[in-house]
Amino acid sequence: RALEYAAAELRADGEFVLQAVGQDARALQFAAAELGTDPEFVLQAVVRDARALQYAVAELRFDADFVLQAIGQDDSLSDEWKARECFQRLPDMMKHDKSIAIAAVGKNPRILQDLVAFNLHGDEDIVLAAVLKDASVFQHAAYQLRSSKNFFLRMIKQCPLAARAIEFASEQLRGDEIVMLKVVCVDEAFPPPTASHSSLFRHARADVRSSKAFFLKMIEQCPSAARAVEFAHSQLRADEEVMLKVVHVEGSLAKFAEHPLKPTKVLKTAGLLRENNQHTRWLRQLASQWYCHHRRTSEFDDAEQSLHDIILSVRYILQE
Repeated sequence: RALEYAAAELRADGEFVLQAVGQDARALQFAAAELGTDPEFVLQAVVRDARALQYAVAELRFDADFVLQAIGQDDSLSDEWKARECFQRLPDMMKHDKSIAIAAVGKNPRILQDLVAFNLHGDEDIVLAAVLKDASVFQHAAYQLRSSKNFFLRMIKQCPLAARAIEFASEQLRGDEIVMLKVVCVDEAFPPPTASHSSLFRHARADVRSSKAFFLKMIEQCPSAARAVEFAHSQLRADEEVMLKVVHVEGSLAKFAEHPLKPTKVLKTAGLLRENNQHTRWLRQLASQWYCHHRRTSEFDDAEQSLHDIILSVRYILQE
């Protein structure tokens, strides 16, 4: 506040005032009139300290174009913290401005949480702009949007990464098979080694995670969805037909079977080993797992049969 008592020539010295603002944002209000009303100068002050926007003259704080620049419509305020500081210090009337809200969440998606108080968290364009930057902020969207099938599909279409927002969608949406199919299969839009979205299947409603028909449909339409078996209901992972379909896509997924898969049956799934030699190692593990399982359960007849399976497996491998 020392600038308040500084000489007139110092309060009119732009560089001196900017240094003062850097130490205390309140100094801006004591700058000479020609500086305090100069948009370019005030923007420089805001870059020094975002909180200075609160002390700008009213004609600038209520100017939408100026506010858009201050929030970071250009690259001058790329820092997310600064963008939020600017927004929080705006007059309430300006916070209701949709264009300002979109620009704000575009710089810092977490500002969507601040918009709840102004009932703007139900605006599709604002929420979309925020979620496209950070899917986790979908939790702050209004319930009607978190339950809207059309809006959610629109988000995924515009940015596949927005599928991660399913974690915060309503139970109704997480139980919609069309939505979950789009969510889990969205990784098809990305070339490897982009992380698969199959892990998002864990957010599906329980009845969807236990639906055999739906899971087989997913694999048929999107083979990479087989990886979602890790998050499927135990009754699906105990279903031999499902697991054989899964293993046919990716052999290493056999480890998620509720019960060990019989090697001879695996060998019959479209000549899996002949197609890809990388499955040799896990098949040996599979055979061993099958044998150990039946030894523990004292099913000696089956254990003897599994030895036969192991021999067949090894012979098959050697013939490769």
